[in-house]
Amino acid sequence: MLVLPLPQPATQVRLFSAPRAGEAGRNGNTIGTYICEDLGCSMLIRTAPPHLNPPATIAMRGASLLQRVQNFTADIMKSA
Repeated sequence: MLVLPLPQPATQVRLFSAPRAGEAGRNGNTIGTYICEDLGCSMLIRTAPPHLNPPATIAMRGASLLQRVQNFTADIMKSA
């Protein structure tokens, strides 16, 4: 099941970017992703009344958030 992140107002989201590893990074290649400005994403997936945000939903959102973070860091480490 695809669990989408909770939408955030544009004023609360920022582009985080980092140079790629190796030669690609030295050549100025970067990768970026939009993340909650205050890095509070893990708290935001839990902010809803319990009847709208059961533990199973929180667990799925947490797993999805973790996967997106892991994908971002893996992409940074790619040298090409």
